[in-house]
Amino acid sequence: MIFVAQANAGYDIPMLVLTISVENISGGMGIAVFVAYLSSLCNKKYTATQYALLSSLMSFARDIFAATSGVVAMSVSWSMFFMITTLMAVPSLLLLLYIMKQQEVKED
Repeated sequence: MIFVAQANAGYDIPMLVLTISVENISGGMGIAVFVAYLSSLCNKKYTATQYALLSSLMSFARDIFAATSGVVAMSVSWSMFFMITTLMAVPSLLLLLYIMKQQEVKED
């Protein structure tokens, strides 16, 4: 949502600094958690191969969505584009909640 605020603020250096800071901090935390999760899925004997395959699969989906984002961005305003991309994250967050619940059931 910080990008929507940035799009609405226009040329505003302090807002840009805030946007970049929030993006870098949240992105860094997300990548760290994702690497840890992928590492936990890998068998110790085949860690390098499995990690490479899992991270490539993640990159494939990201590249497919990125390839079509230009068309969407040209069709709508920047604020709407950032709202759409925010909403696209909801299914993955729901999947994350499901995975967390499954982990809790296994631990019990």
